[in-house]
This record gives sequence, structure tokens and C-alpha cells, in this order.
Amino acid sequence: MAIIGCKLLETLEELGSGDLEKFKHALLHTKMKEGLPKIPKDQVETADKDEIVKLMVEIYGQRCVEVTEDILEMMNRTDLVGKLSERSSVSKGKATTLPAEILAKYEKSLLNILFVFYILLTDRVSHMDPILDRLLDRGVLQREAYDTIRALPTSQKKMRELYCGCLQAGAASKDIFYQILLENEKFLIDDLNTKH
Repeated sequence: MAIIGCKLLETLEELGSGDLEKFKHALLHTKMKEGLPKIPKDQVETADKDEIVKLMVEIYGQRCVEVTEDILEMMNRTDLVGKLSERSSVSKGKATTLPAEILAKYEKSLLNILFVFYILLTDRVSHMDPILDRLLDRGVLQREAYDTIRALPTSQKKMRELYCGCLQAGAASKDIFYQILLENEKFLIDDLNTKH
């Protein structure tokens, strides 16, 4: 589910502030398909893109892509509908996994924790270059992917590209990534373990 949240966030990142407000308005005022609840108004009005995606993943689960596509079609953003379809079809069938210690601790709220973990990483990891260097050394990243990610302008964009792309290769790559995070961002991991 973290992969789906990631793909939704990539799509919403392409909306300007005016279009984001239209998206939020449609989310609040469009009649949802049968069986889908509305997100409470007070949660949507002040939400940023990350919060909107988190709410949609929590409330709609797998159907959050369908809801997003419906709203984008109403907004005449068929360009983004096509991109979202491509992004989500690439990720279908791939399970997002975290090391066993975290999975055991959060098994009751696995859906939310995967996305929370992703948001924490993109928001709070500020020194990506040492992490990228270690991932290259350990063979998780190939030189071309390393150069592409390293060239991105912000740590958030680097983490998003890494998490949504290269780390989807399998559980082994995620385990190595987690070990590197423990070495380079120990306080972030400790904070995650304490809060959740």
C-alpha cells in the first residue's frame, strides 16, 4: 500500500495549488461510488498533499487510485489519469516489506505504518548523499540510478525517487536500506519506534 500512496503523491505533486484546491473540493463534494465513505471536511480543508494521500489510503485502501482517477477525470486532467494508471500498474503485485522487527510491532496497522514510514523518510532524512553512497557500495543502486537520484535538487525528491523506484526490487534491498538508515539516521528510526 505504501507503493500506491507513493504513486498518488507523485501524481498530486503535478497539480498546481489551484488544481490541488479543486481536487480537495471534488473530494469533499463528489458523490463517492457505492460503499465508499466521504473524508471528513475538517480533515481535508487544511490538508497538504501528503496528508490528503495519507487520508485517502487510510479510508479508501486499494480503491484510492480509482477515486483519484475519477476526480482527475472530472477536472479534465486526463494526462494525470494516464500517468497514474501507468504508475499503479507497474507496482501491482509487488509487496512492500519492512524488516521483521517493524512488521511484528505494527502488524495491526500495517496499512498505515508503511505510508507513515515513507512520509517520515521523505520529510526528515536531510543527508541523502551518504545513504546513496552506501546503497551504491552494497549493490542496491546501480551507477545510472545513483547518478539520477543524486542529481535531484532536494533530499525529499531523492528519497521519493529512491523509495518509489529502486527499493521496490525486493525485500533484500529494503533490508539493506534499513540497516543503512540505522547507521546514518539512528535518531529517526528510534523516534519511529518510540512513537508507533
